[in-house]
Amino acid sequence: MIAYLNGTLAHAEPTHAVVECAGVGYHVRISLFTYQQLAGRRQVLLHTHHQSKEDGQTLFGFLSPDEKQLFELLISVQGVGGALALAILSAYSPAETRRMLASGDSAGLRRVKGVGQKSAERLVLELREKALNGTTDGPTTTEGPSRQTREEALQALITLGFAKAQASTKLDQLLREDPGATAEALIKAVLRSGA
Repeated sequence: MIAYLNGTLAHAEPTHAVVECAGVGYHVRISLFTYQQLAGRRQVLLHTHHQSKEDGQTLFGFLSPDEKQLFELLISVQGVGGALALAILSAYSPAETRRMLASGDSAGLRRVKGVGQKSAERLVLELREKALNGTTDGPTTTEGPSRQTREEALQALITLGFAKAQASTKLDQLLREDPGATAEALIKAVLRSGA
């Protein structure tokens, strides 16, 4: 099993990336969330989930162990495959997905193409407890909350019409000044700055 890939980002698109390791290019399926974080990177470490089926093998890659863990939780639910789990993680950040699962927001999950009412209810029923438990596991505890907060704020600002690069730069500046700022505080600060 391939646990991670550490190499050069040879190519990236919203649905997949090619990571070159020791002269071999690995085709890795990724979420839109991971794709957005790959911008400007040359060297990457992608945590992978290796799926082997009779019709072939697929590598799914994630920049954060938290997103990988959430992906594996999603595919543990009957009827949810890798493609559907990636669709959910492309529509919502890991933090938003965990919040929806924990709060029982099956309507939010149904907005994702391919998630029907039964699948959404099954996801909530089976993952409600587990969704909350995963956010503090693994090595992301020191940097996870601020990265998660930054991503939430960034997605909200993009939705509000800000250019991604502009919002990203401003958020980095604000987080250097106050690393413990909440997503709401960051969004308000950017809106007030007129950036």
